[in-house]
Amino acid sequence: GQAGELEDTYIEDELVSPRFFCLRSLTLPGQRLVVAVENATEKKKRAAEQEQYRKQLEQLVEERTADLQQAKEVAENANSALKEQQQHLMMTQFIVDHINDSVLWVNPDASFFYANETSCSRLGYTQQEILNLGVPDINPGYPVEVWPDFWSKLKKETTLNFETTHITKNGKMIPVEITATYLIFDNREF
Repeated sequence: GQAGELEDTYIEDELVSPRFFCLRSLTLPGQRLVVAVENATEKKKRAAEQEQYRKQLEQLVEERTADLQQAKEVAENANSALKEQQQHLMMTQFIVDHINDSVLWVNPDASFFYANETSCSRLGYTQQEILNLGVPDINPGYPVEVWPDFWSKLKKETTLNFETTHITKNGKMIPVEITATYLIFDNREF
């Protein structure tokens, strides 16, 4: 600043360091005034250290930005792949729901856990009604007593083709040709 102005105010202990050169000390009643200038070598050293820290920080920011950009690209690719898989699953579900053949998925205990629209329509039940039934309720050839033997045979042979009869909700008997396939998915038998 201009002559006679104080740029910064320091306590005397701060001035006793390699950072400052003491030019003059003046004692006034109740006060002591010390005139000091900053050591140029120390100032340059601090400026160089600050510049080094700034560059390190900029490099770190660039590295983290690159890492984040890469992570964003990976996430976008994964999201795109997931959307594609979801579309395939939705299309598969739509096809199974609307195919012109009856599709009934059966648990090992002979209860149903899925029925497509065609099976509901042909049997005269709503989907919820069928899901509350089991094979013995719609197929007189497979009562509760014989189901365990049938299930064991299906597990052993994995696919069975046969003709049988289903009973509709209104009691009508309809002949059907069955292709039963034993599957395990996600540790679940059906």
